[in-house]
Amino acid sequence: MQPIITMIYTSFAKWDGFNAPQFIGFKNYMRIFTNSAAAESVKNLLWWSLIAMTIHVAFGVLVAFVLYQIAGAMASVGTKFHYVFFYIFFFLKKVAVF
Repeated sequence: MQPIITMIYTSFAKWDGFNAPQFIGFKNYMRIFTNSAAAESVKNLLWWSLIAMTIHVAFGVLVAFVLYQIAGAMASVGTKFHYVFFYIFFFLKKVAVF
């Protein structure tokens, strides 16, 4: 909770990271919203986020569809092996995090 409070406090201050923050009110926010470079960067952020989400979701659906087709076509030849082989990475990530 303390980092969030510090972030909010320093957003209303002039601070170089070394000296004590000086409270300046809404000047930082006025500077951001009147700067065209900041507006351009927000536009670029939203554009790249939309592209990244679309590509990731589309690729994930494509991989899921291909795996489903492989599992259906090879139902008699090692279906359990395919499930174990592809799900092992999912579970390994979870184990590595904990």
